[in-house]
Amino acid sequence: MGPTEHHSEEAILNAAQIVFLRRGFYGTRMQEIADEAGINKALLHYYFRSKDKIFEAIFLGSLKNFLPQILEILDSDEPFEKKINTFFSNYIGLLLKNPHIPNFIMHEVAHNPERLQSFFKKSFEAIPKKFLKQIKDEIDAGRIEKQDPRHILVSLLSLAIFPFAAKPILQFGLNLTDEEFKQFIIERKKYLPEFVMKSLRKK
Repeated sequence: MGPTEHHSEEAILNAAQIVFLRRGFYGTRMQEIADEAGINKALLHYYFRSKDKIFEAIFLGSLKNFLPQILEILDSDEPFEKKINTFFSNYIGLLLKNPHIPNFIMHEVAHNPERLQSFFKKSFEAIPKKFLKQIKDEIDAGRIEKQDPRHILVSLLSLAIFPFAAKPILQFGLNLTDEEFKQFIIERKKYLPEFVMKSLRKK
């Protein structure tokens, strides 16, 4: 693929991401993507045969850049409490740069779970075993309450990702503008590590 073709494909994917976020997968039409990219529909079909192929390219491309960074943090050699801080700071930072990921994941979970499972199997080991062992070590040392380490892992992921997945509801319910919502999310980088450690520490 030459430089011009690569640029055109990238422009299409960027445009499609905007339209998918605005209209949702089922509300998006190929013509809208072509219009957003500033090309005709025939050229769009030259690069991508269907809307699903465009979605797949965006989704899998995002995951390949996103998830390995998260797993690298969780399986690092950082002390537990410092790792919790690093995790929320980096995870939320990545989500701010890639706000489409939570909704794209929910779409895949609902409509293409097999494709999602296939991606995890091909790309990397999804479960950060080193982090789960680190949690168990913290429990055995008496520094945090005894509980299933898997619950802690899922809670960490959920606390960070939920506000992005529920953004329209939270913005309406909390009466936040886009800028206020972004600031609220940034504040959670500091709030969440403190909240998590307070809840985990042995009483």
